[in-house]
Amino acid sequence: SKFEEEYDPNHAIWWYTYETFFYENANLSLRLLNVDMILMMNFFIYDLHLGIEQLYRMQRGQHRTEPFVVYRGQALSHADFEK
Repeated sequence: SKFEEEYDPNHAIWWYTYETFFYENANLSLRLLNVDMILMMNFFIYDLHLGIEQLYRMQRGQHRTEPFVVYRGQALSHADFEK
């Protein structure tokens, strides 16, 4: 697969935002607390955390004023919200 051939831990954020890849699967697994899937993605979640942390440090250095919030929209059904 493309992921197996091209994955680089330094680009975990790119893979996470890649439309057909981890974003939907990772969020679904975390929302449903699918432990098996979360454990399978453990290495990726760790790489993603490191990438976000590094990006935060870079951007924080550029924006020395008030803290800023960044997020990516997530659709959530009413039934999932109620859970």
